[in-house]
Amino acid sequence: MNQLEGMFERIEHVLGTRVCKVLVVEDGPGQRMGLCELLAPEVDIRSTDTAEDAFEVLASERCGGVGL
Repeated sequence: MNQLEGMFERIEHVLGTRVCKVLVVEDGPGQRMGLCELLAPEVDIRSTDTAEDAFEVLASERCGGVGL
């Protein structure tokens, strides 16, 4: 559980620095949707299920953070 808490602390830190977009990369649809719902009120979310798609998003858009 400490890893998960640490991840959310880092996300909170990033969100506190005026991030307007976050890319969530997760192959599990339920986990991806959960992360997006958790972050959605605060930032503009982009999500994908593959690294290949994530690189395409990063090439076409600027994101303030990436969640894996």
